[in-house]
Amino acid sequence: MAWRRYLVFDLDGTLIDSAPDIADAVNTLLQELGKAPLALEAVKSMIGDGAPVLLARALKAAGSPQTAGQLMPRFKIHYEAASTNRTALYPKVREILEEFRREGRHLALCTNKPSATTRVVLDHFGLSALFQSIIGGDSLKERKPAREPLPPSPRRVAMRCGRRRKRS
Repeated sequence: MAWRRYLVFDLDGTLIDSAPDIADAVNTLLQELGKAPLALEAVKSMIGDGAPVLLARALKAAGSPQTAGQLMPRFKIHYEAASTNRTALYPKVREILEEFRREGRHLALCTNKPSATTRVVLDHFGLSALFQSIIGGDSLKERKPAREPLPPSPRRVAMRCGRRRKRS
């Protein structure tokens, strides 16, 4: 079936380890607030539900009365300025993606990271050209895990799979 030629990847935690740069951005902001930095492992445990939730968790852990909504613009500035300083590509990622392309697969990237920052990171690692579709967290009304961010063909596949699961 043609849909088997589509592969959709997440970015953070799948293709790259961005936790060190995310932690640095969090800690730069906390330092500005006069708060102690958080350990990398502590920040890693807060990652996974989007930047606003991460920031809210970090502010709570640091004992800051300010809200993520108030500080999100500053966090974004810090992260965008340092989004490739310590971020690392996981081993063999480039080789695997290139092999999929040689096999004729259509590769898409679907991430909650903002589109501009996603492009910076992909360009830094020379991966942008490997993807036919790149969908950032600010590209559509809904973000992952909703199906809307998926490119059209994989979205149809996901919808078919979803119907099959409900019937069984």
